[in-house]
Amino acid sequence: MSMTNCVNCGSAKDVDAKVCPFCGTSYFDLTDIDLDQRHPCVVRFKFQDKIFQMKAFVGLAEFHFRPDYMDIRSSDGMTIKHLLMRNNISANIEFISVE
Repeated sequence: MSMTNCVNCGSAKDVDAKVCPFCGTSYFDLTDIDLDQRHPCVVRFKFQDKIFQMKAFVGLAEFHFRPDYMDIRSSDGMTIKHLLMRNNISANIEFISVE
């Protein structure tokens, strides 16, 4: 069984889990969908306690990566930008239903 760490609390978790067993953080895994291709896929989602399923293709997939920096001031007043180990990633993904 493969393990990794929760991005929220840092606890070890099973990579196949849908939520972290310690803090309940949900995980959304898009690795099964080739976002570069326009092939149909099946998308299942939960909305207001109902589960929906649709055949769809990716109409739009935009990802923006912005590294986090922290300002560190030295004793002589100079500011040093320090790159933190994490990145902020925003995603805009559009699924278009096909019947």
